[in-house]
Amino acid sequence: MKPFAFFLLSALPLWAQDVSKTDSSSSALDPTVTRELISQWVKTERIISEEKTNWQVEKQHMQELLDLYQKELKLLNEELSKAGASAEMVDEKKEAWSRELKEYREAQRLLADTMARLLPRMRGLIARLPEPLLDRIAADVDFLKTPEALAKPRDVLK
Repeated sequence: MKPFAFFLLSALPLWAQDVSKTDSSSSALDPTVTRELISQWVKTERIISEEKTNWQVEKQHMQELLDLYQKELKLLNEELSKAGASAEMVDEKKEAWSRELKEYREAQRLLADTMARLLPRMRGLIARLPEPLLDRIAADVDFLKTPEALAKPRDVLK
């Protein structure tokens, strides 16, 4: 609508000159023509005022949207930095657990080696135990005689 208002403003003086040329017999403009010109002028001013008001409302709306987008961008940047920090924390925990797993596997290997050394000696000692004690621990003794005993050193130590 704004271009229309500018068109009216720019065309109004030309139209007024055109009317005065056609009405060259009178020295002043006709009152009806003057009223029409004033009416058009008022309409043009009203349109300009509406355009200004609409522009102010639209400008305020755009500013609010811009502020909202800037807040959202700030929050997204904060979340992104938190995600980066938590990713570093995950990497640190992963490394710690990897170290613990490596230590656990090393301890398990040492235990299996120790059990492999001690198992023949335990079998020899078992043969020396009295019969009533052997009856009480028969299930454990049977497990020690199986090949699984070396594969499961934790079960042997129970």
